[in-house]
Amino acid sequence: MKKMFSFLGTTLYMECFYFKDDFTSSRTRFIQTALYEMLKKEGVQIDKVYVFVTDEALKKNYEDYYDEQKDVQYIGLKNVWNDKFGDEGAQLIPVHMEASLMEDLEQFPRDEITNKFEEEQWDLFNKIFDIIETDDEIYFDITHSFRSNPVIALIIAHFAKTMKNAKLKRLFYGNFESLGQAREVADIPVEERHAPIVDITSMMELLDWTIGVDTFLRTGNPAQIYDLARDKGRIYQNEPSYRSMRGFSKLLHEFNLHVETVRGLEIHEKTSKMLELYPKLVENKTGMFPQFEKLTTKIDEKLEILAENEWENMMGTVRWAYEHGLYQQSITLLTEYIVTIVARKYGLDELDVDERILISGLLKQTIREIRTAKENSSNNRKLKDKKHIDTEKIQQVIKEFVEQYPEVYPFEGLIDFRNDINHAGMRKESISATNVRKTIKKYIKELEPFFKRLIAEEKHD
Repeated sequence: MKKMFSFLGTTLYMECFYFKDDFTSSRTRFIQTALYEMLKKEGVQIDKVYVFVTDEALKKNYEDYYDEQKDVQYIGLKNVWNDKFGDEGAQLIPVHMEASLMEDLEQFPRDEITNKFEEEQWDLFNKIFDIIETDDEIYFDITHSFRSNPVIALIIAHFAKTMKNAKLKRLFYGNFESLGQAREVADIPVEERHAPIVDITSMMELLDWTIGVDTFLRTGNPAQIYDLARDKGRIYQNEPSYRSMRGFSKLLHEFNLHVETVRGLEIHEKTSKMLELYPKLVENKTGMFPQFEKLTTKIDEKLEILAENEWENMMGTVRWAYEHGLYQQSITLLTEYIVTIVARKYGLDELDVDERILISGLLKQTIREIRTAKENSSNNRKLKDKKHIDTEKIQQVIKEFVEQYPEVYPFEGLIDFRNDINHAGMRKESISATNVRKTIKKYIKELEPFFKRLIAEEKHD
């Protein structure tokens, strides 16, 4: 359901015309009717309107009120609404707030005053939250609210989004104060009183983007950025900025998915496209709030770990997985990337499972033999029945590789560690959970010189 939340104060509001863009409301004392008219013109049919009032506000502004001093009869919101809209799908429900305004504060101890205000805020929070139902769309008017209510609105929006999948669609206030002080406005003919409706929904959107970017920076998961870009992309299809953001976030989502699922072959492809598109996102800022540029700098810093160079990106991806708690993925990628490097350097089939198993086993064995000056090839015999594999050639290749790149020596222990991780520690003397992260960090550090040498050689060639 589409629900609007609004507040009434105790001020006897003056009539005016509220406007936004090409919309101008009918003559009214109440921002609530103006907003309802505007939304209706936009094609948004509000199902229910909830008006939060104190006892005094109920008396002065919701019900009809006679001002004895001025000898003026004020028609309250209740009757104004019924006259304008009747039963057009909207139902006004007043909600009474206890202890909303305190008089004679001096009679209360300071801690009691604080407690009373805190109780009031939580009371308001609970009343609003209890009204919100699953999948509701919320429209929030904070024109006549207490100073804390805009904050409450934002907090409720995010809480309800998490708990009930509700969405804050719009956040408004009627800027009647732009007309001047009350005494000045009283001298202005009603026909000339035009007060703007200010839509501050973009502030909410910026908060959503901020949370999404923060989550991405901490976890590497771009899901919220991806969802926001898709939603906004549908609205601003013709804006270059949103097209770029939609495309970039899709690639970022796909990159993360491939890392999470350890799809080593596709990761570099996604990285290259992502790094290629990102500068266009930064350049195309038309139509986006300017503050987003500040967020893009944080994304830029995050992407520095990745690279266009494939060897460099392999190590970058391993670090990416490690830094975001994807420990199993990071150690698996590190192991398999080294096997892939050996296969590519000597023209072996990097996609042949049997060859990869042989390369991995021989790497470990050869490193051990060279380091301990032993010759024992018994571990190869079981693989000699693979007729499509030239075992002797691969054995010679591996020996040559290890002798040429002693930086790869840590691979010997890496294999055992990877097996421990991927087989759920189901073995004797398995590594404890508290030492997994430390051990991965150790292997990344020990094998980094190997990748740096490969990168340097490639650039030199």
